[in-house]
Amino acid sequence: MDTIWLLTTGGGALLLACAIAYAMLRQRRLTSGEKQAQDASVHQLYRDEQEGPPRPLR
Repeated sequence: MDTIWLLTTGGGALLLACAIAYAMLRQRRLTSGEKQAQDASVHQLYRDEQEGPPRPLR
């Protein structure tokens, strides 16, 4: 009975570790163009936030 419990918990931890390693290996880096576009979008969002909420149209 103890062996089954050990295999179950150990196997679950091993399976989780394999899934995390697989996800980390599959993650791709942004190209320089994508990184620049992301930075520009973030700066635009900060500028929009500092200006306040949009005014309603009249």
